[in-house]
Amino acid sequence: MVIPPLTNTQASQVKYALHSLGWKAFQDLCITIATEIWRCPVQSFFDSNDGGRDGAFIIRGNETGQQLAATIQCKFTAKENTHIRVSTLTDEIEKAKNLASKGLAVNYILFTNQLLTGKRDEELKSLFEKIPGIESFRAYGYEAITQIIRDSSRLRMLVPRVYGLGDLSEILDDRARKQAFEILSSLGDDLKKFVITSAHRESARALVEHNFVLLLGAPACGKSTIAATLSVGAIDEWKSQTYKIASVAEFIQHSNPNDQRQLFWVDDAFGATQLDRGATEEWNRAFPHVVAAISRGARFIFTSRDYIFKAAKNILKQSALPVMKESQVVIEVEDLSAQEREQVLYNHIRLGDQSKEFKADIKEHLGKVAAHPKFSPEIARRLGNSVFTSKITPAEDNLEKFTSNPLAFLLEVIETLSESNKAALSLVFMGGGRIASPVTISKDENEILGLLGSSGAEARRSLKELEGSLLLLTQADGYSYWQFKHPTVRDAFSQLVAGNSELLDIYLSGTPLDVMFNEITCGRITLKGSKVNVPRSRFKKLLSRISSFEEMDSKMSREYVSFLSYRCDKSFLEEVIAQDLTLLQNLEPDPSSFWGTNLGLMVTFQKYGLLPATLRSDAVAAIINHSICESDNTVIEKQYRPLFSPKKFPAIAFETLQGILAKIDGKISELADDYSQGDPEDVFLGLDCALTAYASFFQEHDFATNLIRKAQRKMNDAIQAIDRKDIDDLNPDSPYTEKEVGESKQQSRSIFDDVDE
Repeated sequence: MVIPPLTNTQASQVKYALHSLGWKAFQDLCITIATEIWRCPVQSFFDSNDGGRDGAFIIRGNETGQQLAATIQCKFTAKENTHIRVSTLTDEIEKAKNLASKGLAVNYILFTNQLLTGKRDEELKSLFEKIPGIESFRAYGYEAITQIIRDSSRLRMLVPRVYGLGDLSEILDDRARKQAFEILSSLGDDLKKFVITSAHRESARALVEHNFVLLLGAPACGKSTIAATLSVGAIDEWKSQTYKIASVAEFIQHSNPNDQRQLFWVDDAFGATQLDRGATEEWNRAFPHVVAAISRGARFIFTSRDYIFKAAKNILKQSALPVMKESQVVIEVEDLSAQEREQVLYNHIRLGDQSKEFKADIKEHLGKVAAHPKFSPEIARRLGNSVFTSKITPAEDNLEKFTSNPLAFLLEVIETLSESNKAALSLVFMGGGRIASPVTISKDENEILGLLGSSGAEARRSLKELEGSLLLLTQADGYSYWQFKHPTVRDAFSQLVAGNSELLDIYLSGTPLDVMFNEITCGRITLKGSKVNVPRSRFKKLLSRISSFEEMDSKMSREYVSFLSYRCDKSFLEEVIAQDLTLLQNLEPDPSSFWGTNLGLMVTFQKYGLLPATLRSDAVAAIINHSICESDNTVIEKQYRPLFSPKKFPAIAFETLQGILAKIDGKISELADDYSQGDPEDVFLGLDCALTAYASFFQEHDFATNLIRKAQRKMNDAIQAIDRKDIDDLNPDSPYTEKEVGESKQQSRSIFDDVDE
């Protein structure tokens, strides 16, 4: 390989704030340039044992084929617009002499974020090439590095933090820039603090190799940040038409069979703070469509809190989306290495709004904060923001408490806010976590804010005061919205509401019903992530609010039924039935929209002994009929088992299987006719999953097992009979593969050395 020469570029073409990176992040950027852009297998070193080398690689001579050692050295400054001088390279020159004498610097490459003129480059080249053993010298200054960033969309995807260092209009066209701006607006200024982690690299690899990535992790571990950077990278690298969607309906609306460059980001796919059964069941039904979209080239990013996904797995038919089951696309993003933790903390402290004195005082303790078992990116963000640290001094014991009990500190911050600031948070909270800007406040809302000792005008002004710390102004579909800076802020505010009877009454009076249906629980129901628990003393107030609603549309009706099904105890349901005598009369399963939640509510009523026998019989008949008509395994799903008689259930399951197999030939022909392109197995996924489920259920029933195997053979014969269309294989030599890196176990230079500069 020949080292690329300097690129002639004008600094006015693009500006990147490389001085804000910090020495370690700048070194990582330079190593990434050599590794991923020049395709050199680079070995990087920590400062303690680098011997004057930040990186090293081997190149092959053009004529002899001899392998020659190359050394990379990075020279970073935190000062903007400074010129590199020979006098500042004294140490590097001495180290270069030592390396050259050992044959380790036949080629010497210097990266610097300082300005490099043509005359100075000639001086440096002459100086270094006079050293015995150095045959070739290259210097890459600020101008050349920014040009490399500008020219390489792949580099920008690999190091997405650069999107926050320059003007997006310089690298993206107008459509892509607007899409990227809307996505990045949800991050505020956090993109400038983004750190490449193993989770990000694994996510990028999964997206390239599988067109799908599922990001799992605890709250505040950085899932959405990784998803946002991957989305912008897809816009840049693949020119993808990128959509951040919240539902299956939005996916269907935007999915285009003729567009192979679509990317769908589904944030909190299965619920924001607790399991959303309705959304999960909708994605269940949509998985075959997702598979078809992946086959044509579309990409998907799903995120979910780990405990929500664990609950969702009881509902999801993961076999309908096989890529979700592959371990390499399920990423625990909170599993950060020691170096990644330190870089995250460094970025947030150095680029936060803390005073220079605070940064200097806290510097010696940052290593322990980063190593704390409860450290997370959100802890780093709060520690870098003065709003969250006004009540603590940077002493070791205070920082330990701050890190180990973040919710308590956040609650204290909120409790000490002014009344107008609390009113502003209440507005966003009652709006379900997001309200349109400019904010319009109704008469009723003004009265509610008055109970908090504030007014609509004061709350509006406070929204701006809280921007960047507790709130964020974001863009979506051309509109502006106020939302919580991070979901944990909403979690903390919900605790404040739950513990204050006055705030609870305000919440029950002013929060939209569809928001409440997805946030509250009633009575003795414990649901992780629930925002507010309504005690029995407030049942009548809530029921009065529900009954005052004149008419619910179909979406709100589904949410209401889901709320009754999974978020209410027996005592609340008894009061609902007493108030609405027609509820049970109108409760009937609808096979045409089978995953509507009526059946879930019937199961709940049955568990509490509240379901009439006639309704129970109707539900069982609907489940059997649906399973036979759709050739699926709903009848044997555990969630509906309480509706069946334990003694009769085995016979019912077998009769249903027989009904499915009686028309299996017609079903297979129907599916074969539906095939148009891609992998024919995708068309048969639903049927394959159902037969597999029945095979597992009847594994000790030889007669049923033989019938199922016969049906599976017919299905496989149909698949083989379909003419397969060639699908371009993704490049197995993925550029997103981690390189082997030689690391010293000791590090003499702390990453936090210049955090207060």
